[in-house]
Amino acid sequence: MQQPVDEALLRARRRIGRTVKGKWQIDALIGMGGMASVYAATHRNNSRVALKVLRLELSADADIRARFLREGYVANVIDHPGTVRVVDDDVDDDGSVFLVMELLEGESLADRLDRVGGRMAVQEALRLGADALDVVAAAHDKGVVHRDLKPDNVFLTSDGQVKVLDFGIARVRELSHASSATRTGAMMGTPAFMPPEQALGHSREIDARTDLWAMGATIFRMITGRNVHPGETPNELLIGAATRKAPSLSAVTFGAPTPLVEFLDKSLAFERDGRWPDARAMRSALQRVLESLPQEPLVLEPVTTLAGVPAGDASEVPTNVVRTEAIRHELPGQKRDWRVAVAIGAGAGIVVAVIAAILLRTLPGQVIVQEQPAAGSVPSPATAPAQLSASAAPTASAPAGPSSSAPPASSSAPKGTRPGPIGAPPPTGKDWLNRRH
Repeated sequence: MQQPVDEALLRARRRIGRTVKGKWQIDALIGMGGMASVYAATHRNNSRVALKVLRLELSADADIRARFLREGYVANVIDHPGTVRVVDDDVDDDGSVFLVMELLEGESLADRLDRVGGRMAVQEALRLGADALDVVAAAHDKGVVHRDLKPDNVFLTSDGQVKVLDFGIARVRELSHASSATRTGAMMGTPAFMPPEQALGHSREIDARTDLWAMGATIFRMITGRNVHPGETPNELLIGAATRKAPSLSAVTFGAPTPLVEFLDKSLAFERDGRWPDARAMRSALQRVLESLPQEPLVLEPVTTLAGVPAGDASEVPTNVVRTEAIRHELPGQKRDWRVAVAIGAGAGIVVAVIAAILLRTLPGQVIVQEQPAAGSVPSPATAPAQLSASAAPTASAPAGPSSSAPPASSSAPKGTRPGPIGAPPPTGKDWLNRRH
């Protein structure tokens, strides 16, 4: 049967070969997301750049336009070589807003893990983790909490640099008071890399330590080839993150060195106060672990069940982005899909309501999480039920679809920008950046 024509894709491809604003020759379409398309381009002085172009139908919305520009310039505020800088912004002749950014060549950490079979040597994982933590520390210094750290958002350039991508749902300290999402409890992120406070939708508890847990989960994934909490659906991953302590590395692998076990135990502590106090302390501890390891690459083997399957294997578990504002910007051509809504914080502690076949058009593979007014206590990991009744949203037959976010361009087809819950529109583009400094 003939596949339906993707009009958005056709429109995006029509830009190839055009010259934008008399400066940038568009060479190739790198990737598309729900909000933007990313292109490789060449400036008239022969420098290579990336153009991130907001979809035309969204460029007409002042709030979305302001959000798009604000999110793009967050990396400039951090001012670290491990972020991707925006060098300009403008409006194309057709009215589409665009950002001009550094063009990356290389692969994401997620792609690297896929390429090497799911996990890597401990030493390499720790070196990459240390470089990423250096970027995270710089972000925290400027009051920026990323909120979606994961292998997809760590980029490994062809010249050996580590870049942290996609600050699209980051919280910036001086703007957080204006965020309606913060006030209402809307929460976004990726379930497999969410600490308990984020999985529960407790947005007021999100701080730098939330990012540290996610970095611990990313290192755990690099070393073990599995996610911290097993689960076959985003809903199951959320329940695991909200109610269970992270397993110790010694419980899921053979021969893990004690310093490494202790490092990850602290990084993945259920309570925020049990984690590292800041990113630099975590990085220093990681360096000490790395220095204690032998030179020969150490690859940890997983503990297996009686059936011979790695215990709690989650290498193929969906790591869908969770966001509550995806339903606001309905785009043509998106299919209706099964969705899961998780309502958290009712009188019984945690109430999980599964709503199948919600007739709202959201991006494929996403779930909706909304914090409710606090009316009960959250069970501790020791007393939380081992299982909560929840119907799994089908994922095996669901189309993979593009991610909701388009991080800075790379040769590995990034995902598109998330329309994060920014609230009142902030100053836009270079004006916002200038006022920030």
